[in-house]
Amino acid sequence: MEERTRYNDFANFLALHFPFKVQKISLNVGFTCPNRDGVKGYGGCTYCNNQTFNPAYCRTDKSVTEQLEEGKAFFARKYPEMRYLAYFQAYTNTYAELEKLQKMYEDALRVKGVVGLVIGTRPDCMPEELLDYLEDLNRRTFLLVEYGIESTDNRTLQRINRGHTFECTADAVKRTAERGIRVGGHVILGLPGEDHEAIIRQAAQVSELPLTTLKMHQLQLVRGTRMAREYEVCPEDFHLYEVDEYIDLVIDYLERVRPDLVLTGRTLMGHESAKNQQLEDHYFGAIPERVIEFMRDLEYESLRLGIPVKTRHNEVAPNQFELAPIYEEANLANDHNQLLMTIMNKIARRHNFRILLHEKPFKGVNGSGKHNNWSLGTDTGVNLLGPGKTPSENLQFITFLVNVMAAVYRHNGLLKASIMSATNAHRLGANEAPPAIISTFLGAQISAVLEKLEASRSDAAITFSAKNMFKMSGISHIPTLMLDNTDRNRTSPFAFTGNRFEFRAVGSSDNCADAMLTLNTAVAEQLTRFKKAVDRHIENGMKKEKAIYEELKKLIRECKPIHFDGNGYSDEWKAEAARRGLDCETSTPLIFDRYLTADSIRMFESTGVLNKVEIEARTEVKWETYTKKIQIEGRVLGDLTMNHIVPIASRYEAMLLDKVYKMAQIGGLDASADIDLLKKIQGHTAAIQTLTIEMIEARKKANRIENARAKAIAYHDTVEVYFEEIRRHIDKLEEIIDDQMWTLPKYRELLFIK
Repeated sequence: MEERTRYNDFANFLALHFPFKVQKISLNVGFTCPNRDGVKGYGGCTYCNNQTFNPAYCRTDKSVTEQLEEGKAFFARKYPEMRYLAYFQAYTNTYAELEKLQKMYEDALRVKGVVGLVIGTRPDCMPEELLDYLEDLNRRTFLLVEYGIESTDNRTLQRINRGHTFECTADAVKRTAERGIRVGGHVILGLPGEDHEAIIRQAAQVSELPLTTLKMHQLQLVRGTRMAREYEVCPEDFHLYEVDEYIDLVIDYLERVRPDLVLTGRTLMGHESAKNQQLEDHYFGAIPERVIEFMRDLEYESLRLGIPVKTRHNEVAPNQFELAPIYEEANLANDHNQLLMTIMNKIARRHNFRILLHEKPFKGVNGSGKHNNWSLGTDTGVNLLGPGKTPSENLQFITFLVNVMAAVYRHNGLLKASIMSATNAHRLGANEAPPAIISTFLGAQISAVLEKLEASRSDAAITFSAKNMFKMSGISHIPTLMLDNTDRNRTSPFAFTGNRFEFRAVGSSDNCADAMLTLNTAVAEQLTRFKKAVDRHIENGMKKEKAIYEELKKLIRECKPIHFDGNGYSDEWKAEAARRGLDCETSTPLIFDRYLTADSIRMFESTGVLNKVEIEARTEVKWETYTKKIQIEGRVLGDLTMNHIVPIASRYEAMLLDKVYKMAQIGGLDASADIDLLKKIQGHTAAIQTLTIEMIEARKKANRIENARAKAIAYHDTVEVYFEEIRRHIDKLEEIIDDQMWTLPKYRELLFIK
């Protein structure tokens, strides 16, 4: 099957409007330009030489009719059934008296086979009286008005002697579109002074204009132009693109065709592909060659920068892959993790890939997170969470293991707050990642040891050998920890994996520093509390080992609710967690409240990590960040809905209406199926419009709230609730509407590497 292009090309655009092949015929009717005749300036734009665009028949000594007939004769040899658009191309084709313009346009339309007009012009040459006429003309025939935008940077426009600003362009485009006239834009990629990033910024600005079509021209230095002479004098002011480099630039520019992915990192709409991950063939298959080449490049660059990485493999979802850095000291590892995300993006572009670090970029497909492997060690390199060979070593292991569990239990709500965000909220609990409930997995072996230790009697717990070496009931010997056959740790947010814990709830776009700061502080506070309790026992005459034993038993009993070795994905666990008193809040803004509890403030202040003012400031930033993320998603969704989806649906609806009307003119034809389809489209479109308007009003109301917390809650409770319902209707339309008319790339086009 022929692969669909991931953008609307001009041929497909014309196919939506005409049931036959259509060809543009260029015309040169002797226009000049206000930037040439002295009204705006002399000499024109520095790059301009219009003769380079004109075929041989485009001569000003020939009439519009003569040029069109010669153009028709040229194309008719190959396509005798071809129809034509008269393309007023050379110079500024609206720069004349209205009567003269009307005559030329009407003359063109009277030529047999001409079915419409395309008029190229400058944005500063579109008076209102001409728009009045073009508005009427647009009702009678196909009309496309094309403006030379060239650049959105006023400094560039001045440098190329354009004679107008981008604001002038935006005004002309909007005025023309408001008349119901199709509007095209032309931009030039590679103008002097504009690098890759500037051009990509331009794409976003151009995308905000109500354009119907957009042409991207590569800069051509034509001999004899002022710009060609500038290049001869100062070639360093110009960047000459290699073919692959220019292709990459165009790809970057075209990426803006899927604004939700570009601006929010996830698809705000999109029907699931028939084939996603259900066969698990990606997970168990070979890594595609293109990806291997990217990974090799990434690993090489990482090692050059001192980032140790060792493994690469497929993950469950299509186009999902995992990279595993080697463990390091926490601060350094976090810095390297941040740097790694940066170079991943950089190197991906070299290979014509794009990295999606959002926790849930695609609906119905597994999201992404970070496996934050965490352990404690001494300054001499001893792993305090590794079982030993002697009772003393195992006492050390159990002591630190239980204290970590106690810290996680005491501050489970705060730990959840440290990894929560507007983006991670989509992943947690989505049947692929741990739920928004913090628990610890230990496995059968360690669980059995703790149960035995908890049940042991004080008088039989501690014994000493002849060499005064102690043994403790339950921990004298811990077998080598193998991967437990009861392992459900992939469903656990904080799982013990043999000699470390794996904090699996951290999001793929997160800075791990917040989670590590919170976890380290919680453990430090707990160890301090534990030492004070043990010291009190010793001061009261108890031996150190027995004091440790007594406190360990107490902690095991206290933190039992946090210990869960079952299936964290199950609904039963959510009910059980609530019964145990664990933090089960799912609203992100409310989860951030955990930073401001008395226990949390006491923890941070007692350890000297943060004071109350600093905690409050951090929390306010989290609320503001959440609000802004949802705000952006709401704006993008509203824009896509009203400027992409509704117009597409309306256009397809009109085509079906025309079909039904024509079928009604022929007796015996049944149009009931098309009528039912029309009703479905109309129903979904009406719902989308109503819900979008309601969402926008809810957003406006929320924006009036000044308090950061209240504003975040309002966005969560009254704005975000519309997203899924709007998406549901859009996704239904995607299943109905002609694939060639659907402007957004579909899941099947995004998820599978070719």
